[in-house]
Amino acid sequence: MLCRVRPLEENDVPYVLECWVQTERRHSFASNQHIRAHARALLASHGARVAVVPDDADAILGFACIERSGRVLMAYVRRAARNMGVCRRLFE
Repeated sequence: MLCRVRPLEENDVPYVLECWVQTERRHSFASNQHIRAHARALLASHGARVAVVPDDADAILGFACIERSGRVLMAYVRRAARNMGVCRRLFE
């Protein structure tokens, strides 16, 4: 799948936080509020790379939050876009 990767923008944050919370809830006993606050802090300090449909910069396919050291804090790709190389593009 062709996608364009760009830095996280302010209008992406609500969608990214919701995806982060839903993903993390499957593996954590923390409250949604705690997960959202932690994710917001990580995004504020590390930013994120966002994969979007080339002709529609608002159509998010996935995102990755990565420390400067290269450690992945969160990577997410929409179910419909999985196994199409979107995550690979986020790490290029």
